[in-house]
Amino acid sequence: MKIHFLFSPQYESAVGGRAVGAPKEIAALERAWDKDGVSIIKSIEKVTRLRFQKESLDCYINSKVSISSPLSIKIEATDDMFDSTVHELIHQIIMQNFERLDKSWSMHVRRSKKLGLSFITWVHIVVHAVHYLVTIDMFGKGVRLKRVVGYSKDKDYRKSWDIVLERGPQTVVDEVFG
Repeated sequence: MKIHFLFSPQYESAVGGRAVGAPKEIAALERAWDKDGVSIIKSIEKVTRLRFQKESLDCYINSKVSISSPLSIKIEATDDMFDSTVHELIHQIIMQNFERLDKSWSMHVRRSKKLGLSFITWVHIVVHAVHYLVTIDMFGKGVRLKRVVGYSKDKDYRKSWDIVLERGPQTVVDEVFG
């Protein structure tokens, strides 16, 4: 799958940003992605046992938000933008294959709701488990993994990381992706 990193003034305005462009940030992210992007895609597919259904995605670089649909990455340090791209692509592969995951995903949702977990937390248990395993596969258990795990300060994201680390990322992945 190919990722097209781009800046759209209309999109920037729609998310409430004021940036007028991001050529340096896009160039830096493209260099990093050109080096490891194909391997990242393969690793996400290997870990999830799924395939990306789209051949390419546009990725909007902007000053406000990282989200999976439309694929959008907030301007920050290049390594953080790279890791955010991985995170959002994990959301993408789940969305693109959602019908295939219906039964296992429903079981995960029921278990999470019984525990009183928020929507953000139970979705990110799965995303973070995959991200953990992809990061180890690509970069080992060093500084990058620590940065990925410690990136978000949001309480729901932190809770999901706590659960992933307690249960084990491979256990979570096996339950959802078979």
